[in-house]
Amino acid sequence: MKRLDIKPGDRFSRLTIIEEVEKRDNIRYFKCRCDCEEEIIIELSKMRSGHTRSCGCLRSETVAQRYTTHGCSGTKLYMIWCTMKARCLKPKSNRYKYYGARGIKICSEWFNFELFYQWAVSNGYQEGLTIERKDVNGNYEPENCQWIPKSEQPKNSRSNVIISYNGQEKYLQQWADELGMNRSTIQGRLSRGWSIETTFKTPVAERGKRGAS
Repeated sequence: MKRLDIKPGDRFSRLTIIEEVEKRDNIRYFKCRCDCEEEIIIELSKMRSGHTRSCGCLRSETVAQRYTTHGCSGTKLYMIWCTMKARCLKPKSNRYKYYGARGIKICSEWFNFELFYQWAVSNGYQEGLTIERKDVNGNYEPENCQWIPKSEQPKNSRSNVIISYNGQEKYLQQWADELGMNRSTIQGRLSRGWSIETTFKTPVAERGKRGAS
């Protein structure tokens, strides 16, 4: 196969060839300067096919233009979407351990904000509501999510934690509701070193009796 003659100054969309660099796995790579002045090393075949047309700035501009068009980039709903992605995808997020680290995922269609937006407004979203997963162990996807007042969302309580018991993981408030106990009772028992099983199975003493828990 004839070797393509690629010279400094040749252009592929926003990329201008600076020089050819060392091959990797017998694949030709070139150092290029993007129209935005950033430099990038890219595989020749990706430039020729149009798969890569810039250093990444073109995609960013397209996304920014899309968000500007629908006017949602500064809204609460947009921030909910960003927060949802961070807790599932970014290990540095302080909530990642409760979501991404536990295997909680976001359905592929919701990586597109416009599709998430369409689902939200057609399923009762109003400002002041927050997204809630029906199954605490399930993913962020249309079938498992709903909008509820923020005050009703257990995970928003700073004192809430996820508790594993009998093969199930639920928020402290959800266990309290299921067991018919006060959240403070569960918290108090656990803080005194009780096991989860003892905490859940020990009947709550009647109010006023000595040693009530």
